[in-house]
Amino acid sequence: MICHENKFIFIHIPKNGGTSINKTLRNRKLKYYERYVHERPTFHREYWDKYFTFTFVRNPWDRAVSAFFYGYKFAVNPCKRRDKTDINQVIKLVHQHGPEGGFREYVKNYLPYHKCDTFITSVFGLGFKPQHQWVNGFKYNYIGRFESINTDCLSVLNELQICGKLRKTGQKKIKHKNRSFTNPYYCYYDSESRNIIGEIYKDDIEAFGYSF
Repeated sequence: MICHENKFIFIHIPKNGGTSINKTLRNRKLKYYERYVHERPTFHREYWDKYFTFTFVRNPWDRAVSAFFYGYKFAVNPCKRRDKTDINQVIKLVHQHGPEGGFREYVKNYLPYHKCDTFITSVFGLGFKPQHQWVNGFKYNYIGRFESINTDCLSVLNELQICGKLRKTGQKKIKHKNRSFTNPYYCYYDSESRNIIGEIYKDDIEAFGYSF
């Protein structure tokens, strides 16, 4: 997302609260342009050093659970089903092993055999791509965290000097759109699945300072 009026660029990394942030910005009645939902910084290279740039990251263990159940949520609703890649496998695993067991089986028997940096192109699969792919090679003015999305988003609005518009709407918290699970993420892991995610996303964990 790029807004020439307020001179900012927001890079929406999948499953990091970006839909909620987009909605918050749209509610400010800002004029912006978006070629793709999860576009890379390279699309805005011309303005990158001239505009305020920001994105949001998320704990990789939490994000993996969110990505899995996001796929399941759309898989069981034919009206919302967006693609078929891996979806049938998700449904099968959840029906056979339950939500927690289905997720663990997916992590153990599917993710380790694919290169997450290249193989996933579906809407479902984008949530499993490493976050550093949207960050490496570009200097951001601000990298917020999903875990503190409210305070961090308000910091961005303050920086952009559009916080007054937020107060006029009466909005006090960012509403989390596309929420896909309710239990704490650590409830879905055993030691093996925890270690697998730790290995697959070790670059994200190191770059953004996360731990289980």
